[in-house]
Amino acid sequence: MTTVIMGICLFFAVIYAIAPNTLEPFWLAPGVAYLEPWRLLTSAFMHFGLAHILLNMYCLYLVGTVLEKMLGSTHFLALYLFCSLGASVFVEFAQLHHWSQPSYTAGASGAIMGLFGALLVIYRRLDTQVLPILVLLIINVVSGIIYPGISWEGHLGGALAGILYTAVVLWPRWKQTNVRRTYQIAATTVLTALLIFGHWYMYQSFII
Repeated sequence: MTTVIMGICLFFAVIYAIAPNTLEPFWLAPGVAYLEPWRLLTSAFMHFGLAHILLNMYCLYLVGTVLEKMLGSTHFLALYLFCSLGASVFVEFAQLHHWSQPSYTAGASGAIMGLFGALLVIYRRLDTQVLPILVLLIINVVSGIIYPGISWEGHLGGALAGILYTAVVLWPRWKQTNVRRTYQIAATTVLTALLIFGHWYMYQSFII
């Protein structure tokens, strides 16, 4: 699944290199995702330029292959999409509250930070050293604040989403497979619904 996600991102990167404006309907744009909600997910597969796509794909390959072996392809995909959604919602939240300047946002980095957040939870539960991952997450958030063009909101939102999803959905274990599967489906549905409702309510509050 990691390579499939990378393939999709690379496909759109080629299109961006040829005709960048054709992908505008898939970028995360200030105030637009309320009416065009697909942007909350599609923006995680879009990239601005060669350096952007190469760096993100390298990081995705490193952390994605490790996590996919741990979780399996289905759980990994669910985690990736949830982190993408969480990153986008937090970007919208930060821009609406004027914590950052409104701008187009795209890239897999928010979801990738979510994958590192998931590793943080897993390693902590396994009593493994988590300091390197924690330092990496902090650096990525701070770098976005210091350097323009890097979405600290996406990095932070993705990391928080990954931590939440892993702690609530993926980590709880039961011996009964059917009970575990039912819980994970229900928990994923509830968390996703809360994110979507939070995004809708956020805009409703500003409109009113």
